[in-house]
Amino acid sequence: MTPNQGATLVFEGEAHRETDPATLGAGAADHRQGGWPAQVDGGALTAADSVQSAGPAPWQLYRLRMRTVFGLGLRAPYGASRWDF
Repeated sequence: MTPNQGATLVFEGEAHRETDPATLGAGAADHRQGGWPAQVDGGALTAADSVQSAGPAPWQLYRLRMRTVFGLGLRAPYGASRWDF
């Protein structure tokens, strides 16, 4: 499926909160390179500004371990796909 077809993705798996300082630091550094001044504070990410939909800081980082992903086409030619990991 391509993005212009209109698709929904459903992810099945486990999400675990990431608390490792080195991993959080790397994530904050990636965001800073992208232009968002994130920093690590108390096991989460913080910043002086954010988009309204994100809500107030702190923002916790989660590691996702996918087991299965389903892709569903919402427009013609429709269709569905399943990926197992």
